[in-house]
Amino acid sequence: MIITANYDIHAATIASLMVSAVECGAISYWCSSVYPVRPGTQTPDRNALKCGHHWYSEEGVYSDTQLWKWNIAFETPEPPKDGGPTVYMLTQEAMRDGLNKMANSKQDGVRARFMEIVGGTDCDNVTADVFVQMCLFGELIYG
Repeated sequence: MIITANYDIHAATIASLMVSAVECGAISYWCSSVYPVRPGTQTPDRNALKCGHHWYSEEGVYSDTQLWKWNIAFETPEPPKDGGPTVYMLTQEAMRDGLNKMANSKQDGVRARFMEIVGGTDCDNVTADVFVQMCLFGELIYG
């Protein structure tokens, strides 16, 4: 039997995951920098974190009721073994795809992390790391 379910994941939950990813070091072992990027451009605002503005923690960044004001660039210190890019862009579409992949994943523990997100429990750093990797890569590459 196949059951399809829809989940509401609130902007506050996404903002909380991003705070864990960026401020609490959940992704620091594979990600060297996180920057906002205006949609339609490829130019990151590299001063956004330096000025103390924690834009990634604002619910409005992830809300469907607003146009996304930013995409988010994640930079790795070195290319992956397959020679891929060092900058990965998190867009609204990539986030939806990543959450869908988490919900349907057969990778060890990934679906359980998705259930933490939709269950409204406090998500830990591991969940934030899995969330970001699934949104950027579609699978767990690091860790």
